[in-house]
Amino acid sequence: MKSLKIFDVDGVLVDSAYANYLSLKATANEFDMDLSFEEDCVLHAIPTTEKIKYLESKHNRKLSTFDTLQFVKKKFDYLLSNFDQITVNPWAKETIQRLVADGNIVCLASNARVEYLDIVIKMIGVKDEISGRYGNNSGFRFKPEPDMFVDFAQKFDVPYSDCLIIEDTIENVR
Repeated sequence: MKSLKIFDVDGVLVDSAYANYLSLKATANEFDMDLSFEEDCVLHAIPTTEKIKYLESKHNRKLSTFDTLQFVKKKFDYLLSNFDQITVNPWAKETIQRLVADGNIVCLASNARVEYLDIVIKMIGVKDEISGRYGNNSGFRFKPEPDMFVDFAQKFDVPYSDCLIIEDTIENVR
């Protein structure tokens, strides 16, 4: 019987908290807003669009749709320039390879963009082992909503009881 393992990326396969903070702060500063590292730690693993809402509330501002799209794009560009701040968890590659060798299907589900996931997959060196990946631009509701997980189970015809989701936030575990 097939078994499905679905990994979160940030905080599980890679440590990207500081790189994400640096990119968020730099972008916020371009929009005349600011964010401390402590605030970002409290916000933790929510999508950038949710962090923008926090910044809008904090600074009593409302970005236009165009500005919000620009903010998200600039934040991603900054993240790419801070990729040297992202470290791969040392067990990630071996674990994924072993799971696949044992007959498991391995997928990634993240609130990050698919383009980012592709870079991380390459960075870890598991392109051939990953059967699917969904990010925040894959057309699903953001985690902790279960849509990405449910779709993988249905796509690979794996009963929910044979799925294991590896997460780092209590909201997504629930």
